[in-house]
Amino acid sequence: MCAGPVRFMALALSQALLLAALAPGAAMAADKEVVFLGFGGTHERNLKRYVIPDFEKKTGIKVVYVSGTMPANFAKVQAQRARPEADVIWDNDLSHLGGRIQGLFEKLDPARVPDVKDVYDLATDGTGIGVMQGFQVEGLQYNVRAFREPPPSSRSTT
Repeated sequence: MCAGPVRFMALALSQALLLAALAPGAAMAADKEVVFLGFGGTHERNLKRYVIPDFEKKTGIKVVYVSGTMPANFAKVQAQRARPEADVIWDNDLSHLGGRIQGLFEKLDPARVPDVKDVYDLATDGTGIGVMQGFQVEGLQYNVRAFREPPPSSRSTT
């Protein structure tokens, strides 16, 4: 069993793969195959180790993992718009927005992905197209030797 972020990622990916496998008219329904465009490196390694084998065992659907950078994977989706070869893309905020604007993505169907009802509103994009796979925090760090006094906060400058 995987823990923490890997477990959350596993649940999100499993839902996305299952949705693709159940999509009406999906080519892989007959072939029992889902083509997944994802990131390489540790993401690919963790998915192939912790997520994909369980998904394949539970569903009988083979996952073909196509590793690439987000711009390369998104370019494939754009180029294959009329005849998509991929069933699922793991995107980021920029490609998600671009794909949504271009009409490249389908909405998640709660009847086919019942767990989507358990996703926090904050973890959806509000259009029903995607679910976030994680959250990120950004902050201001500074060198205490270069700044004897802390820099002013962004709130104090407004």
